Amino acid sequence: MLELMTITVSVPDQLARQAEAEGLSVETYVERILEQNARVESADGAQERRSKAVREMAEFASQHHLTLGEGVRIRDLLHEGTGALAASN
Repeated sequence: MLELMTITVSVPDQLARQAEAEGLSVETYVERILEQNARVESADGAQERRSKAVREMAEFASQHHLTLGEGVRIRDLLHEGTGALAASN
């Protein structure tokens, strides 16, 4: 559920000038900056979760002496998955 809140801040003059240069109100300009930062942080978090999952799977496989079959390497599958992700973006 999305909750909205009102926050009052003092805006540095430089930020106000940047908003004016973009033809935006300070409020809209700050909202855009916050949205961009949230998307970047979200993407960084997703990448870290994927990396952690891969590390945990590799550790599990190593501890339990699992194999993928003759001639199949995890490295190859990871590169294949990376290509598939890049192609879908």
